[in-house]
Amino acid sequence: MEFSNSVFVLKECDDRESPRQRAFSFTLFWIQMYSLPPARMSTAVGKYLGIQVDKCLEVETDIIISLAGGNSFLIIVLMDIAKPL
Repeated sequence: MEFSNSVFVLKECDDRESPRQRAFSFTLFWIQMYSLPPARMSTAVGKYLGIQVDKCLEVETDIIISLAGGNSFLIIVLMDIAKPL
C-alpha cells in the first residue's frame, strides 16, 4: 500500500461519541535531528526547529548515539494534519 507524501493517522474513539464529534485535526510527531554540530545541539535550537514545523511541545536534548555513530536529539511537535506536509 502506498501513501505518497501522506500521513495515515488512527485515533481511538470512545463508544459514547460519534467520530464526527471527535476533534481530529492534530497529532504528535517525534522528529529526530541528526548530524548537527555539538554547539547546535541545544534546547533553544530544538525549539526553533520545532516551531518551523508547527507547535513545539518538547525537546529532548540528551545526546543519543545513533546507529550510524553520530549525535542526535528529539523534538516533539503537535502538528495540524489538515495542513500539507
